[in-house]
Formats: sequence, structure tokens, C-alpha cells
Amino acid sequence: MKSDIFITIPSLSPTGPIKGAIALANSLANNRTVTLVAIKRGPGPNAYIDDRVKCICLSNLSSSIFGKIREYQKLLINAGGRKKVASISFCFSADLVNLFCSKYAVTCSSIRGNLINIYRMDYGLIGIPAAILHLISLVRFDKVVAMTSAMAGQINFFTHQYPSIVGNFIDEASLNKYRKRENDTVSNKTRFVFVGRISSRKKPMLLIQAIKELHDNGNNVALDMVGTGPLLKKVKAEVYRLKLQDVVTMHGELSNPYSIMSKADIFVLPSLSEGISRASLEALYIGLPCILRRIDGNSELIQSDFNGVLFEKDRELPSAMLKAIELNSLQHGYKNLLPEFFRQEGSSDKYLKLVESI
Repeated sequence: MKSDIFITIPSLSPTGPIKGAIALANSLANNRTVTLVAIKRGPGPNAYIDDRVKCICLSNLSSSIFGKIREYQKLLINAGGRKKVASISFCFSADLVNLFCSKYAVTCSSIRGNLINIYRMDYGLIGIPAAILHLISLVRFDKVVAMTSAMAGQINFFTHQYPSIVGNFIDEASLNKYRKRENDTVSNKTRFVFVGRISSRKKPMLLIQAIKELHDNGNNVALDMVGTGPLLKKVKAEVYRLKLQDVVTMHGELSNPYSIMSKADIFVLPSLSEGISRASLEALYIGLPCILRRIDGNSELIQSDFNGVLFEKDRELPSAMLKAIELNSLQHGYKNLLPEFFRQEGSSDKYLKLVESI
């Protein structure tokens, strides 16, 4: 049995992978000693961290990457070494540190998406070799986790090793007060909500065009957009140009988007590449059907005619939104729409069994 679990992240920041790491830490703290280790300082995760989870920032111990690796190795050794300790890393910089720790802990990398697509969209062409390097480096870990079979296939292609598949999950307890209830007031206006980075990868301009088409065709709709990013000014200008100020509300970055989400009817994210969108998991748990693009692992998350609608091409988004309106109207009462594979307790147990199998 591993008595101590270390979870390593790039920084404490409000991103999906970091919140996933925190959800894992909170769940594992029920029966193990858990330490959350950030490589560098961050603005804060805007997420609840259980009091039982110890937090350490390696930047407080060393300023160089090599010094941080040595300090992290010391933490693992002092906790009991490889026989008693497991180290799980999220994202590239955390994987880089964990890569040099197999002598001191059972190491596990948690891959959060289609790395080649994500790195290319975020960093341009230089992102492709960086993603390939990241994928090849995974052979050095004791265990590798992918969130979907599609991601597992990409990892297997570059490493010739098939990773374990554990669904992405959220910290469910913190969302319970926002869940939809059967007696909630029903409006004749359908409110869509987008939560995510306002960037080209998320396709926010496409969503503005789609809501414009629905509105012009006489549908009583509204859109709440939560998030910030490089396209924020462009999206605001487009809303103004199309005279959608009474239809689209730009909320900016919110530390707590759930009060907005709980008042919506349908979640929509037309992103070109995702792992498993954390915001979509939260939306499903709250009780919102989701409209997602048929990419990566979304087909494993969305069950048509039950918890959402998938679309493929940009031009299909407006019809997908209309189909989701119909689906939402047919649901009798709200409920948790999150598939069992993506539930917190079962997924965290899989991580624990995985690192303790060595």
C-alpha cells in the first residue's frame, strides 16, 4: 500500500487540468496522505482544496528547474521512497519533474488531451515536435493514464505501450448546491452557456454566428459567455456589430461560474480540440445537456438523445442547438446527466489501484 500520494502540477491556476488534479487530491485525501506540489507560483485555482491536502510550491525552495527536481526528490525520499510513495503528474512541466523521480516513487503521468492537436493550436507548428517529445517521454513512467480510448491510441502509437483509461472527473461535492431541481422555474427563453477560454481553439466566433441565426429565425434564445482570452475584444465587437447586446451577455472571467451555469438550460462548447472538457463535466453534473463537437473523447461522454448533442462541421452547430432545445424540453425534471465512467469516486479509486499495483 502507498501511504503517501504526491500530485504534481505546473502551478495553482484556474485551468481544467489543475482543477482535475485538485479533485483527485480531495478524493484521495479520504484514505491517504496527499501532497499537492506546484512547480511554480500561480494566481490560485478558484477551486476548493480539502484541508487535509498539504500544498507545497517548489519555487519557494529553488529558482531553477534542476533545483526544483532535486527538492521534489527530497520530498519523496523523506516520505518513505518508492515502496511507500506514488507521484502523479499533470501537464508537461510537472511530467518533466516527475520524469526524474522513478527511483524515489512509483510515477504516473495523467495525459489530459490530444497533445498534438492541443500543442499545435496553442503554440503553432513548433508545438507538434514538442507534443511528440512529450509523448515519447511517457515510456519512462511506471504508469500512464489517458482519459479516453482515443487519447490512449495516440499514446500507444508513440510509446508502443497502452495506457490505462480513467475518465476525467470533477469535485462533485462542491457543485451539489448548484444542481438543477425538478421544481425550478421554467422560462420560455432557452439560455445557452459557454464556459471556457475565449480563443481560436474554442471557436467563440462560430457560437456568436450560430446564436445570431437562431435569434433571427424567431427562436427565443440567450447566450451567457464566461471566460477571457485573446479573442475577447473581437468577440465583443462582433456582438456589437450584429446588434446582439440583448441576446449575448459577456461575463468575463469568473471565480465562480456555477451560479450562471445553474440558471442556464444548455451548455455549448464548439471547441476544435479538447481532452474531456471540465466545464462540460460540471454542466452535466449540474443537470445541463451539452452540445459538443464530435472530437477526441466527446463521443464517450455524450449519449445522444439523453445528455446532449454532438456535431461535426461548423455549419451543423445551429441545427445541433435546435436539437438540444428539443431534447431539453422533453426531459421530465432535472437530474445528474454525468455518465458513471466520469464519476469522482470510481475514477479516483482507479488511480489508487493503478499506482498500488506496482
